[in-house]
Amino acid sequence: MGTASFFISMHKKVGFHFQNSLGVVKKMINQKRYTTVGTDINEVKRLNSQSGLSYNDVKKLLAERYLANKRE
Repeated sequence: MGTASFFISMHKKVGFHFQNSLGVVKKMINQKRYTTVGTDINEVKRLNSQSGLSYNDVKKLLAERYLANKRE
């Protein structure tokens, strides 16, 4: 049995369960997630993405500027 036919036969066997699992995943993505103290995790991620440079971004920028100044 070739690779393609193997995947086709497996899809026929587990395809229904896989499709149902995708539906569950989609529902989980749309649901709000909270920490044990009530913080909305998705809201924190959204706000972090809008906040500008991360700590690691600043370290990288400073290192690049330091090396550029050192070369001059």
